Amino acid sequence: MNGRRMRPAPILAFVGRHDSGKTTLIREVAQELRSRGHRIAVIKSTKHDMPPSDTPGTDTGLFLEDGIGSVALVGPSTIRLVQENIGEPLPELAARLFPGVDLVIAEGFKHCPDIPKIEVWRAGLRERPLSGNVPGVVAMVSDVAVEDGGIRCISRFDVPAVIEFIEGFIQKE
Repeated sequence: MNGRRMRPAPILAFVGRHDSGKTTLIREVAQELRSRGHRIAVIKSTKHDMPPSDTPGTDTGLFLEDGIGSVALVGPSTIRLVQENIGEPLPELAARLFPGVDLVIAEGFKHCPDIPKIEVWRAGLRERPLSGNVPGVVAMVSDVAVEDGGIRCISRFDVPAVIEFIEGFIQKE
């Protein structure tokens, strides 16, 4: 849309309880932003350790078994990168992994205090919204009206309003 960025792309995290609809909303938002010409990257956190997905005995699997901390497999249309997590702060990690994008959408990372967040919440969840206990929540997307301390609340059924909010965020950054 605006060519290569000279500075790191802004990061906007989507946070919420398990089964709140974060991934579904991110997919819808990313698809619409891409259709508008934005270059998008997604980075997702998980609580689970992931084994390398290389089959034991392959060259890249052998490098990982040997303790090599970073291994990349480069194919004609994709690159798969496995690296040790050295605890790099999210902004530096995103800038290094995703140069040249307009926005990095993070799923999770609720405890990163300096990252603005959109909370996804739905009425069927037993727990209360996270926004009172998680730093940096700037908006909430929900299937029901939610009053939550003056943050912007957007209907889950109004994806154009979510996109408008995000495009405003990209322009400010």
